[in-house]
Amino acid sequence: MLSSQLGQNTACWDQGKATETHHLPLILIHGLGLDHHCFDGIVPDLAKTHRVITFDLAGHGETPCVEDERPSLDLFARQTRAVMERLDIDKAVLIGFSLGGMINRRFAMDYPDQAAGLVIMNSPHNRGEAG
Repeated sequence: MLSSQLGQNTACWDQGKATETHHLPLILIHGLGLDHHCFDGIVPDLAKTHRVITFDLAGHGETPCVEDERPSLDLFARQTRAVMERLDIDKAVLIGFSLGGMINRRFAMDYPDQAAGLVIMNSPHNRGEAG
């Protein structure tokens, strides 16, 4: 799927605004089986001083599955980049919970110039053999 189409098909929310001291946006990435609502408890406080982006991963919440493509870290990293393109964001701090932490690591490997920092919460580092 083309990046622009992937970005346009993604349900996302843009709250708060950048400040002089906190100019980089925060992009929050949820875990498997969750949606953007998992961050409802922290977004209002973060948005007081930061631009905060939340979105639903493909096949989660209000974002449809991507036809003819299996869910993967690559897909979700591309989706994150597509959301950034859609919102005209060049660089951000990525905050990932569970699967979201795995996605933000993949994003940083694929797009190192666009990841200003990573916050990884409750995320496995090495899942080992599938089983």
